[in-house]
Amino acid sequence: MSVKKVDQYKNEKKNRKDMLKKKKREKIIARILVAVVCVVLVGWIGWSGYNYMVKDKQGTDAENVHIDALDDYLDTLESVEATP
Repeated sequence: MSVKKVDQYKNEKKNRKDMLKKKKREKIIARILVAVVCVVLVGWIGWSGYNYMVKDKQGTDAENVHIDALDDYLDTLESVEATP
């Protein structure tokens, strides 16, 4: 073996534990990220299903709005405009 290859082998052997720790750490981080993405996707699908199945079946809030206060306010505006 050439001197260059021997030096390279020695460096790899010296840093082998650190390289294995780094690879293991990267693998764990990748698994955590995949798990987080899966949880977010499942949550989003569940939330969308809930909104579709439950909230849309109950009716929207726009259908249940009472406009009595708005009518009273508009009536007072009309009476103010009508008085000279």
